Amino acid sequence: MSGLGRKVFTAGEVLAAADVNGYLMDQSVMVFANAAARTAAISSPAAGMMTFLVDVAAVNVYDGSAWVEVSGGGGVTVSATAPASPDDGLVVELYRG
Repeated sequence: MSGLGRKVFTAGEVLAAADVNGYLMDQSVMVFANAAARTAAISSPAAGMMTFLVDVAAVNVYDGSAWVEVSGGGGVTVSATAPASPDDGLVVELYRG
């Protein structure tokens, strides 16, 4: 199932399994140790799903036929400051040294 978009939940509303899967699970960035662990956990990925692979520090998105690395080939850039002119799709992890 692909993500269902955005939904504003209200207090007291019944949260159905389909809502959890379509609004929350399919639209989160899931973290896996490596690609093999991701494949074992997600047998039928849907377009737009995102994952972070710890072993290679890379964010990937499923494009409907394959997992594709997000960014300009470097995965996640770790920096103490945000770049002044970032490339489209760049993911920057900020840290304080």
